[in-house]
Amino acid sequence: MSKVLMDHIKLLWTASASAVQVQQDVKNHVDPLKENLMGAQGTLAAEALTYSPSKINKTENI
Repeated sequence: MSKVLMDHIKLLWTASASAVQVQQDVKNHVDPLKENLMGAQGTLAAEALTYSPSKINKTENI
């Protein structure tokens, strides 16, 4: 019984180590993309944007 439990714990330990490694790999691939997007948003935010809303006509009868 103890052998089965030890094998199970070893399997869980290995699985959690793999999950951490995958998470770190994903983070390393996503971070460079995030920096590029933040630079583009900063450029866009620096531009002067104008917005003129159109008038909304109500057509409800009371």
